Amino acid sequence: VFLSDLPGLQCVQYIQGLQREAQQALNEHVRLIHRGDQARFAKLNVVLSLLRSINANVIAELFFRPIIGTVNMDDMLLEMLCAKL
Repeated sequence: VFLSDLPGLQCVQYIQGLQREAQQALNEHVRLIHRGDQARFAKLNVVLSLLRSINANVIAELFFRPIIGTVNMDDMLLEMLCAKL
């Protein structure tokens, strides 16, 4: 959960719902695909939490700049979230 890192965040309940849905979908996928690996979901959560330490600008540079040019991740995420409301 990243909500505590973002003071002044809008749409908190909506974002919490999205987080729960994503966790449930990941858990279901792991249970279906990796039936024998009970600890896999926990391991994935640890790795995913480590990804939070990567600077958003680095992610934007690696994944989005080649496709859509220079972007601000905060603006892009806000745009995506507000578009679904």
